[in-house]
Amino acid sequence: MPDPILLPPSSPQLAAPLPFQIAATTSLLLPRPGSLLRLDGLVHRHDRNEPNPIAESRNIATASYSAAAEAARELQDAVAALAVRRAADEDALRCRAVALDADVRRLQGSLAPLDPAALELVPPMWSTASASGIRGRLQEGQD
Repeated sequence: MPDPILLPPSSPQLAAPLPFQIAATTSLLLPRPGSLLRLDGLVHRHDRNEPNPIAESRNIATASYSAAAEAARELQDAVAALAVRRAADEDALRCRAVALDADVRRLQGSLAPLDPAALELVPPMWSTASASGIRGRLQEGQD
């Protein structure tokens, strides 16, 4: 018998629910197909036809991280190529300077016995002392 406080006195008596009504009510409490039952409640399994904003934002973030990593790799490759090219240029200049110094020394050696006055035609920067100074500065650059 229902509690008289909860039901107004003029309300009719409620009939007992029929079995199909009980089944329909309990089916609302059960997880729907495509869902997983967890201890803390229902978790909806993602339908492939529904858009998934979490996956989309993850894909956007992954794409931007991948692009940044690729740009960093390209920059590292460019720096390495520049370092190799600079080292090759320095080696080539060093070889040219040594060859030029050897040519000046050879010319000075051949001019001195012929005519001592011809040594005055050689610019002072190519004198033996200056050439040694240039060679010394080149060797300092190697260190």
